[in-house]
Formats: sequence, C-alpha cells, structure tokens
Amino acid sequence: IWNLLRNAVQASPEGTNVSVRVKFVDDDATELSVTDSGPGIDPQDRERLFDPFFTKKRAQGTGIGLSVVKQIIDDHARLGVAILVDGGAKEEGRGATFSVRFPTVTQVD
Repeated sequence: IWNLLRNAVQASPEGTNVSVRVKFVDDDATELSVTDSGPGIDPQDRERLFDPFFTKKRAQGTGIGLSVVKQIIDDHARLGVAILVDGGAKEEGRGATFSVRFPTVTQVD
C-alpha cells in the first residue's frame, strides 16, 4: 500500500488529491484502490509499468515501487490476489487508479 500511495503522490501535482478507497466488489472479493490526480498513463507505457527501473518521473522515483507491488501481488496470486490498472483518459487531472483485489475471507467461529 505504501508504494501505491507514494507513487500516487509523486504522480499528482502539488496541492491535488490522492484518494484511497476500499469496497466490496461482491461476496468473493474486496478491492483497495489508490487514485492519483496526475496526467494518467500513456497507453504506450502501460506494458512497462511494472518493469523494474521504469519511470516517467524526472525529479523523483527510481522505478522500483510499482515493480515491488507487482512482485508481491504475483507472489500471492495463487490466493486470488490481483492488481488492476485504470490509466485514465489522458485528461487533465483524470489520473490513474491502481486497485488490488483480495478474496473476501469470512471467519466462522
């Protein structure tokens, strides 16, 4: 979550919002989403988003954060964890949303 938040803050212009939302998708999944207020994701960059050291940030970022997120998600994929990306429409302030979907677990005593 820290890497997603840091990425969103770095992608957003100063003074704009980053939002975090948790919602139940259905009986089987819960989703945590982080949305920035940045320029969105260029479609040609989408395939490289999770590559180590890939970054479009000039002054900040090393390109490690999202690759770490992806590795953690991949390590838990067998449990039903997945990451979804909505890159925005390249409209000013539209931003991007990264959502991590978890299987909903119900504990019965």
